[in-house]
Amino acid sequence: PYDKTSFDAIQSEISRLQEIITSNNDVLTELEAAVEDFGIEMSLGILRMERSKALEEISFLKSEPDKALAHKWKAIQEIHGSREMYEALPEVIAARTEADAKIAPLLDRVETLEHQIKSLESILSKFIR
Repeated sequence: PYDKTSFDAIQSEISRLQEIITSNNDVLTELEAAVEDFGIEMSLGILRMERSKALEEISFLKSEPDKALAHKWKAIQEIHGSREMYEALPEVIAARTEADAKIAPLLDRVETLEHQIKSLESILSKFIR
Protein backbone atom coordinates (compact mmCIF):
# COMPACT_ATOMS: atom_id res chain seq x y z
CA PRO A 1 0.00 0.00 0.00
CA TYR A 2 1.06 3.49 -0.73
CA ASP A 3 -0.79 4.99 2.22
CA LYS A 4 0.81 4.11 5.57
CA THR A 5 -2.35 5.00 7.50
CA SER A 6 -4.46 2.58 5.41
CA PHE A 7 -1.81 -0.09 5.76
CA ASP A 8 -1.74 0.32 9.56
CA ALA A 9 -5.55 0.18 9.70
CA ILE A 10 -5.59 -3.05 7.69
CA GLN A 11 -2.85 -4.54 9.87
CA SER A 12 -4.82 -3.57 12.96
CA GLU A 13 -7.98 -5.23 11.58
CA ILE A 14 -6.01 -8.37 10.69
CA SER A 15 -4.61 -8.51 14.24
CA ARG A 16 -8.08 -8.03 15.71
CA LEU A 17 -9.51 -10.84 13.58
CA GLN A 18 -6.62 -13.13 14.49
CA GLU A 19 -7.32 -12.50 18.18
CA ILE A 20 -11.01 -13.36 17.65
CA ILE A 21 -10.07 -16.57 15.84
CA THR A 22 -7.67 -17.55 18.63
CA SER A 23 -10.22 -16.75 21.32
CA ASN A 24 -13.00 -18.66 19.55
CA ASN A 25 -10.66 -21.60 19.02
CA ASP A 26 -10.01 -21.65 22.77
CA VAL A 27 -13.77 -21.54 23.40
CA LEU A 28 -14.32 -24.45 21.00
CA THR A 29 -11.64 -26.45 22.79
CA GLU A 30 -13.33 -25.74 26.12
CA LEU A 31 -16.72 -26.64 24.63
CA GLU A 32 -15.43 -29.93 23.26
CA ALA A 33 -13.94 -30.78 26.65
CA ALA A 34 -17.24 -30.00 28.41
CA VAL A 35 -19.25 -32.05 25.92
CA GLU A 36 -16.86 -34.97 26.37
CA ASP A 37 -16.92 -34.57 30.16
CA PHE A 38 -20.75 -34.60 30.19
CA GLY A 39 -20.86 -37.52 27.78
CA ILE A 40 -23.26 -35.55 25.63
CA GLU A 41 -23.94 -36.87 22.16
CA MET A 42 -26.58 -34.32 21.26
CA SER A 43 -26.98 -30.64 20.58
CA LEU A 44 -27.93 -27.87 22.96
CA GLY A 45 -31.33 -27.69 21.26
CA ILE A 46 -31.95 -31.36 21.94
CA LEU A 47 -30.94 -30.90 25.59
CA ARG A 48 -33.48 -28.09 25.89
CA MET A 49 -36.13 -30.24 24.22
CA GLU A 50 -35.37 -33.13 26.60
CA ARG A 51 -35.70 -30.78 29.57
CA SER A 52 -39.00 -29.46 28.24
CA LYS A 53 -40.35 -32.97 27.73
CA ALA A 54 -39.33 -33.97 31.27
CA LEU A 55 -41.05 -30.88 32.70
CA GLU A 56 -44.21 -31.68 30.73
CA GLU A 57 -44.12 -35.25 32.03
CA ILE A 58 -43.78 -33.93 35.59
CA SER A 59 -46.82 -31.69 35.12
CA PHE A 60 -48.78 -34.60 33.71
CA LEU A 61 -47.83 -36.89 36.58
CA LYS A 62 -48.72 -34.24 39.16
CA SER A 63 -52.21 -33.86 37.68
CA GLU A 64 -52.92 -37.59 37.35
CA PRO A 65 -53.97 -38.32 40.95
CA ASP A 66 -56.65 -35.60 40.88
CA LYS A 67 -57.90 -36.69 37.46
CA ALA A 68 -58.07 -40.33 38.48
CA LEU A 69 -59.78 -39.50 41.76
CA ALA A 70 -62.12 -36.75 40.55
CA HIS A 71 -65.10 -38.85 41.64
CA LYS A 72 -63.75 -38.87 45.22
CA TRP A 73 -63.38 -35.08 45.19
CA LYS A 74 -66.98 -34.72 43.93
CA ALA A 75 -68.19 -37.01 46.70
CA ILE A 76 -66.36 -34.92 49.30
CA GLN A 77 -67.90 -31.76 47.84
CA GLU A 78 -71.39 -33.26 47.95
CA ILE A 79 -71.09 -33.77 51.69
CA HIS A 80 -69.66 -30.24 52.01
CA GLY A 81 -66.27 -31.59 52.95
CA SER A 82 -62.98 -29.76 52.70
CA ARG A 83 -59.88 -30.16 50.62
CA GLU A 84 -58.15 -31.44 53.74
CA MET A 85 -60.67 -34.29 53.97
CA TYR A 86 -59.96 -35.18 50.34
CA GLU A 87 -56.19 -35.03 50.83
CA ALA A 88 -56.47 -37.31 53.89
CA LEU A 89 -58.16 -40.11 51.93
CA PRO A 90 -55.92 -43.21 51.72
CA GLU A 91 -56.50 -43.42 47.97
CA VAL A 92 -55.36 -39.82 47.48
CA ILE A 93 -52.30 -40.31 49.67
CA ALA A 94 -51.37 -43.49 47.77
CA ALA A 95 -51.89 -41.82 44.38
CA ARG A 96 -49.75 -38.82 45.37
CA THR A 97 -47.02 -41.10 46.75
CA GLU A 98 -47.01 -43.10 43.53
CA ALA A 99 -46.85 -39.92 41.44
CA ASP A 100 -44.02 -38.55 43.61
CA ALA A 101 -42.04 -41.77 43.07
CA LYS A 102 -42.38 -41.35 39.30
CA ILE A 103 -41.56 -37.63 39.46
CA ALA A 104 -38.35 -37.93 41.52
CA PRO A 105 -36.14 -39.37 38.74
CA LEU A 106 -37.57 -36.84 36.29
CA LEU A 107 -36.62 -34.00 38.63
CA ASP A 108 -33.10 -35.41 38.82
CA ARG A 109 -32.98 -35.57 35.02
CA VAL A 110 -34.18 -31.96 34.73
CA GLU A 111 -31.52 -30.84 37.21
CA THR A 112 -28.81 -32.63 35.23
CA LEU A 113 -30.04 -31.18 31.94
CA GLU A 114 -30.24 -27.67 33.39
CA HIS A 115 -26.66 -27.96 34.65
CA GLN A 116 -25.46 -29.17 31.25
CA ILE A 117 -27.39 -26.47 29.39
CA LYS A 118 -26.11 -23.68 31.65
CA SER A 119 -22.54 -24.95 31.36
CA LEU A 120 -22.69 -25.10 27.58
CA GLU A 121 -24.42 -21.71 27.32
CA SER A 122 -21.75 -20.22 29.57
CA ILE A 123 -19.04 -21.53 27.28
CA LEU A 124 -20.89 -20.42 24.14
CA SER A 125 -21.32 -16.92 25.56
CA LYS A 126 -17.55 -16.50 25.30
CA PHE A 127 -17.65 -16.58 21.51
CA ILE A 128 -16.63 -13.28 19.99
CA ARG A 129 -18.67 -12.21 17.01
